[in-house]
Formats: sequence, C-alpha cells, structure tokens
Amino acid sequence: MKMKNSRVSPFSGEEEYKFPDPVGLQTVVHHYHEDVLTLSRFIKGVKYVDFKAGGPHNLVAKAIIQLGMLNDKPITVKGVKVAPVDFLISLTPPTLTVDEIEQKIKAGIIIDEQEYFVEEVRGHGEGKEVRFIFNWRSSLHEAQRRIPGATALSYITGVPASIFAKMLDKVEIKTLGVIPPECVESEVIERFLVELAEKGIIIHERVESRLV
Repeated sequence: MKMKNSRVSPFSGEEEYKFPDPVGLQTVVHHYHEDVLTLSRFIKGVKYVDFKAGGPHNLVAKAIIQLGMLNDKPITVKGVKVAPVDFLISLTPPTLTVDEIEQKIKAGIIIDEQEYFVEEVRGHGEGKEVRFIFNWRSSLHEAQRRIPGATALSYITGVPASIFAKMLDKVEIKTLGVIPPECVESEVIERFLVELAEKGIIIHERVESRLV
C-alpha cells in the first residue's frame, strides 16, 4: 500500500467495498502485495495504489498477529521456553494434497469455493473523471472441471503463471531481466489475455466517466 511514498500497516484501512453480484458488500483490509510497489514504480503518473482483501480468513490472520503468534522470540510457558511461531506451526495442519481435495469434494466435505477479484482504476483526462472497473472470478467447480484437484485460488493464480512460463520457454517474451507483468511487451500481454480467456479466466471491464 503506497501513497506519496508512505506505507500503511496490514489489516488496517478497514472498509466496506461493493463487489459485483452476487458477492455484494464485503469488509476488506490492507494487505502487502508486490504489485502495489511495481505499479507505482513502472507506470508513469500513478499517484496512489493499494491492495485490499476480504473474507473470514483475514479475521483469523489478524487475530494471530495481534496475539503475537508470529513472534520468533521464545517465551516461557510452565517453565518451558517456546517460540510462539513454532507452536503455531506445530498446530497448523498441512496443506491438502490434490488427491485429498478430490476425496473431500466427493465426500461432500468441501462444497464450493469462490474467488472474486476487482481492480479499480481512477483518473482524469480531457476534462473528465474516468473510472475503469475490471473483475474476474474463479470457482471450485470450474477449477475441478478443468484440472481435477485444483482449487479456485490455485487455478486462478497458477494458470497465469503457467502461461507466462510457456511464453518464456518459447522465447516469446523479449524483454530481459526480472520484470513485473506491466513491463512486458504489449503484444505479449494481448496474447496472454486471449489464452487466459480460453482457459476460463475472463476479465470483465466496465468504464464510467463524468465531467469534472
């Protein structure tokens, strides 16, 4: 999160944000995310960028941090020294495997999962205030149909990375070095978006404008 070279703390900035239907109003808070830094660095004229996320897992993560459970400095508990983070890790169950996810879906333990993303861009041009709203989503059922064992989140994060990986293997990306997506050639981004849509990740765009 960045505004005029300032930083804010994760889980601060709580607000109610209206997602596209059927999600509606959701509580979201600040999160650290790399694109906050790269967008403000590589796109000329950007004045403010933030990244916020919602969902019940945010409340759990916030409580864990507030309780000091990520502290790696040992504390004494009934005469025994233990680092809170080590205690937390020892109680955290391992990530489900692909096979375990499939089994739990078939057993009706995992019903569904929905991931919604919204990107909002505001600016001024030619005497008008312009607002672009992009949104895309992923569901467990759609992810399972395409890649058995995948989750909504793993599908929508893994597929874009796999497309870029194939482009690198075919030397379709000409720009050298370690770069963020916004520095990739425009024709590469166009091909990327086409393949993304073919794999079921479709980005919807709405444009609003009004006289300033």
